[in-house]
Amino acid sequence: MKTMEADKKKGAANTDQSKLMEQLEDALSQNKKLSDDYEGMKSANRKSKIQSEARVLAATLTKDTARASLLAEKISGRLDIDSDVLVVLSEDGKQTISSTDDLKAAMAKSYPFLVDGTNASGGGAQGGSGGAAKTKEMPRADYQKLSASDQSKFINDGGIPI
Repeated sequence: MKTMEADKKKGAANTDQSKLMEQLEDALSQNKKLSDDYEGMKSANRKSKIQSEARVLAATLTKDTARASLLAEKISGRLDIDSDVLVVLSEDGKQTISSTDDLKAAMAKSYPFLVDGTNASGGGAQGGSGGAAKTKEMPRADYQKLSASDQSKFINDGGIPI
């Protein structure tokens, strides 16, 4: 009789222990999932901060949104977040002591066709040159009113009748 009771207690203890082990495994599995989710959110937040700062820097280099988007892609490859601080990376991906102004200057030098000019004027100033070439457009009705030589000059100068 006593052995039966001891066996029952032993069986109940084994059942309790196996339930506890299942609960522990479930808790560990859930902890791993939550930890992975947290790391994923941290990574997405870091990437978002970098892209946001890259867009801000690109917008200071050009007013054209298409060119700013291209510049932002290039700039984001040269930025990182370290201890919640934005850092500039070298071309080979190593941290530098360069500032974002240094990075903007490097981007302007590497991609002058994407950067707006200074809009300065006067002797020796670059003025609004730089960036994409502007095309001249003229309504087709006005274009057809031009003489043949003026039409030819308009087309040769990059004009487009619309």
